[in-house]
Amino acid sequence: MQTLRKLIIYSFLFLLPGISLAQSWQEFYSKGQMAAKNEDYVSAVKMFVKARIMVSNSMGDKNETYQTIVQQLSEAYYQIGDYPNATTNYLDLDRVFKETRTTSKEAYADVLFGLGKSYEGEKKYSNSAGYYQKSLELREKTSGKESKEYFETMHRLAHLCLKGKKYSLAAKYYSELYGKSKTLYKPASEQHLNITKELADLNYYTKKSEEAIKYYQEHIKYSKTAKAEEKSYLDSYHKIALAYKKDGNEDQIVGAYQEYLKQLELVYGKSDEHFNKELLGAIEIFKENQKLTDAISLLNQKAEVQKEKTGDKSSKYATILTEIAFVYADQENFVKSEEYLKKSLAIEKEVAGEKNPKYANGIDNLGKLSLDQKKNEEAEKYFKEAQELRVKHLGKKHPDYAKGLDNLAEFYLGKKDYVKADTLLVEAIKIKGKELGENHAEYGKSLGLMAKSLTMQEKYEEAEKFLLGESKAFISYYGKMSMEHALSSKTLANLYMKEAKYKEAIKTYRQALNLFEGIGKGKSEYTGEIHQSIKEANKAMEDK
Repeated sequence: MQTLRKLIIYSFLFLLPGISLAQSWQEFYSKGQMAAKNEDYVSAVKMFVKARIMVSNSMGDKNETYQTIVQQLSEAYYQIGDYPNATTNYLDLDRVFKETRTTSKEAYADVLFGLGKSYEGEKKYSNSAGYYQKSLELREKTSGKESKEYFETMHRLAHLCLKGKKYSLAAKYYSELYGKSKTLYKPASEQHLNITKELADLNYYTKKSEEAIKYYQEHIKYSKTAKAEEKSYLDSYHKIALAYKKDGNEDQIVGAYQEYLKQLELVYGKSDEHFNKELLGAIEIFKENQKLTDAISLLNQKAEVQKEKTGDKSSKYATILTEIAFVYADQENFVKSEEYLKKSLAIEKEVAGEKNPKYANGIDNLGKLSLDQKKNEEAEKYFKEAQELRVKHLGKKHPDYAKGLDNLAEFYLGKKDYVKADTLLVEAIKIKGKELGENHAEYGKSLGLMAKSLTMQEKYEEAEKFLLGESKAFISYYGKMSMEHALSSKTLANLYMKEAKYKEAIKTYRQALNLFEGIGKGKSEYTGEIHQSIKEANKAMEDK
């Protein structure tokens, strides 16, 4: 009765503008609300703290006025990213609701929801999920499962599960949320767009490519309807392209990446570094999927951008011309390839001169092109010319000289002149080991070439040692999950097959399959060859 009388008195005082105490906390509270409305949450925090202290001192903390102020103070702390203080104030509210035995109200569900948010901000995800779950259960009783409050709480919980990779639980929530968002909101609303994008991501992460693409396309469609910024749905274009890539859908890859690049250019512009990085990625994907004409088209686009930046007399422009030449060579269009290589070489000579290592590398490239055309004498001439330049300008201890030795060694391997090839490779391995270290990729490459030579000579035990060294170098340099390591494992398994070590071959082939799967090449030409080799190994063991 005494507490009730106090509340009546304080309420009465609050209504009297002449009473300074009521006027003071009301003034601070009003200023706090105005600051929060203007998104000046730092000022809002200061005002709400003062109002809270004054109300607590005058009225105590077991009243709705105190609860309202602390609720808004907690939210202001959350908005400025001060999650520990937000949590502290929400916990204070939690205490008040429990002490006043009002934990069955919707207002308490808001407190639990606030605690979920603030703990999520603190990256205490287990605590956060627990409070979201409690809020959801209470909202079901208070506002009902068809309410926007229930939807928002479930959305937070679902998104937390998605971020925490708890995909099975996330799928359960999103299947319900997707239907609710269509009922509660318009398809082009922010809420439905968010749900659609997250549902697409969930399917993408769980390797359900068709479903993922469907939802990404819906996200793009309604984002355009809502006239959202292009940047907001850029990731959906990217993920569609990646999903086709993951699924090994070669027919759709080019179109999807072209759409993504078109959108990327619209958002960032052709000269942006991010655009150029993604352009390079698309080029590599087109090359991997033998979409060589499309790769050349993108490379020409890249060359034009570089030309606008630095002109056509720059080393960067020359490098792109070399890339185009390599793709033409893959197409066996050797005339075009030679044209671009010579143009690149002329630019390098004009820009930096014959002393620059890039000039010698350009001559090496002409040698490789000659080899592709079986023009052996011409190839040898180019390789030796490049080495003479390296000896003259770099010396015989330089890693580039060792790379040149590799090129000559490969040439002699083609002629089955193993003595010359092995002599050059021994020198290359020594130089690279000393100058670059035994964990460098170039060192591994020379070991691999030596293994190739020994395998061709049927010296399998010696070859195995070099291949194991190659694999070790590639793991150190590129990482375990890399194309280089995967290919090295496949080559080692092939060697075991030649030695009739079928168990070792199958084990190593399976390791290679795991590596290809891990780097997104689970459906590549390499894995097809491996599966066939495993069948052959199993049959060979049965026939023994």
